Amino acid sequence: MKSIIKQKISSWRAKSIYLLLTGITAVSFLISCDDEGKNRGVGYVSLSLRTDTAFATTKAGNPEDVNEYIIQILQGQTVVNKFPYAEKPDELKLDAGTYTASATWGSDVAAAFDALYMEGSSEFVIKEDMTTTIELAPTPANVKVVVDFSSELGEVYDDYYIDTTTGQTGDTPLVYKKVKPVRHILLRLL
Repeated sequence: MKSIIKQKISSWRAKSIYLLLTGITAVSFLISCDDEGKNRGVGYVSLSLRTDTAFATTKAGNPEDVNEYIIQILQGQTVVNKFPYAEKPDELKLDAGTYTASATWGSDVAAAFDALYMEGSSEFVIKEDMTTTIELAPTPANVKVVVDFSSELGEVYDDYYIDTTTGQTGDTPLVYKKVKPVRHILLRLL
């Protein structure tokens, strides 16, 4: 009787091990097929850039000149490609998936005098053997503040100033001392 029970337990163990190994093999096969499918399809994106003609040339350059913009293609948080718009290909080959394209111009600083910063982005999907066309339309990403001290203020006070802070500048304000002519401040807001 004991030998029959031992044979059944031994047979049961063998079947259990066989089923476990078969299950692991099947799951591994399904995972590897899924990973291959993600990389198999490729498509293309065709980018264009539209700028607003209301912005004048600044000391840093001309925000209306599309060739001065930097383009980034991201998949999630990973930068897949980055290039100046002047060097963009007619079509960019990408693996099938979801991406974000961004266009930037200028320096992304918390606050500065005469430092316009433009940015725009668009999410898009690449499908296998298809071309996706997107247009980026960057807009100012900081705000312009104009400070115009009255001449009468100088008659009443010897010294005066304004300091500006935003969530971006933190504890380091941009200070506007009495100046002539009128000065402009560009601030990056949260």
